[in-house]
Amino acid sequence: MVCFRLFPVPGSGLVLVCLVLGAVRSYALELNLTDSENATCLYAKWQMNFTVRYETTNKTYKTVTISDHGTVTYNGIYSVNNGNDTCLLATMGLQLNITQDKIASVININPNTTHSTGSCRSHTALLRLNSSTIKYLDFVFAVKNENRFYLKEVNISMYLVNGSVFSIANNNLSYWDAPLGSSYMCNKEQTVSVSGAFQINTFDLRVQPFNVTQGKYSTAQECSLDDDTILIPIIVGAGLSGLIIVIVIAYVIGRRKSYAGYQTL
Repeated sequence: MVCFRLFPVPGSGLVLVCLVLGAVRSYALELNLTDSENATCLYAKWQMNFTVRYETTNKTYKTVTISDHGTVTYNGIYSVNNGNDTCLLATMGLQLNITQDKIASVININPNTTHSTGSCRSHTALLRLNSSTIKYLDFVFAVKNENRFYLKEVNISMYLVNGSVFSIANNNLSYWDAPLGSSYMCNKEQTVSVSGAFQINTFDLRVQPFNVTQGKYSTAQECSLDDDTILIPIIVGAGLSGLIIVIVIAYVIGRRKSYAGYQTL
């Protein structure tokens, strides 16, 4: 629910107060029309901007634009136990991007209404998330070369707002690669492309599917997006290249001037 109130403040005209209550959705408005046989005949959803133009006590007009683009994501903490011990840890904000029948949907996973289960084996580990609308969202990790782990597989089956079921599986992925005995971390937004119709955006990601000790993360292997040290050689190289170009240009200009100073007798 959105409430607006205009009230005068001495010396500053009118003040607009906006109070937003409830959860923020990725789309401000959704419409689903069905026919007599309960089949969807019209489905639409769109984002909305509200523009308010008002007159102040100084007889001037001001305009305020209020937007709701649903960019809020929730950072969830998930774990899998093997007996009394934690064998998998994951902390991340998840945003699902789904395209079906040329209709794009953006869904933010709320960890407060999402349950996590899974299993841990010597060379594979499973993190399964489910909720009232998500039948299952599986992250399957595997060990490669006996010394590294990576995200190998993602499977999803969920109900969309129009009542249809969306299901995708891909067991040939290669994301979140890190050495065994460490965790993988990526604070910046990262996209896991499962298929052309399904992508997952992750935020503030940290995951360790193997060798969890005392229920805590091990030393993190940071993703390249977080590693700012790679910029140092790039900046130094660009600076040296620019300096060389300046020297060459100055040399060429100097040579031209020296030739112009002499005349043939």
